[in-house]
Amino acid sequence: MKDISPSPAESARSMDRVAVVGPIGVGKSVLAQRLGTLLQVRVYDFDDLYWRRDRERLPEDEWAALLGKILGEQRWILDGFPLSVSEEPLERADTVLFLDLPRRTSIFSVVRRELTRRSRSRNGSVQRARMFNALLFRWIWRFPVDHRPDLLRALSGNRSQRVVIFRSRREVRRFLGSVEKSVARAGDPPASGR
Repeated sequence: MKDISPSPAESARSMDRVAVVGPIGVGKSVLAQRLGTLLQVRVYDFDDLYWRRDRERLPEDEWAALLGKILGEQRWILDGFPLSVSEEPLERADTVLFLDLPRRTSIFSVVRRELTRRSRSRNGSVQRARMFNALLFRWIWRFPVDHRPDLLRALSGNRSQRVVIFRSRREVRRFLGSVEKSVARAGDPPASGR
């Protein structure tokens, strides 16, 4: 596994297929969206693809076809694909960004997100339903024991991909700053896959 500094100078030119992984509430979507904007690469959100509005899973054949289509594209950013659903995005990515942040970050973020969602729904804004219950908090609490080891094992294979493990939001901000500078130095970002 390569655990590189979250500030590679060549980062903007060498990230075509990016998987952003980690527990709930650590900022995967924010990182993926910001990176997509900087690199002009389409971002695919796992929750939007895999779950229907009624929290039912997409039928397996539809999911396989959709995932195959996305992974067949030249450039993509995948936001939050759990190993229990598929390891293929990790296998096909040239860059994996693992937000390995503390539990307190996840817990604080999901509580804040739920309060914001409830406030917006009272103001007439329609929001996608999210799980917010004891099972969610149990999953967050158990992530380091139940999921992190499997993810690290999957990332330690003999792949030629870059793996960046972030331990704090500061490292994520530094990484994004580095990518932004790299894009600015290079002029226009690489050809768009959008």
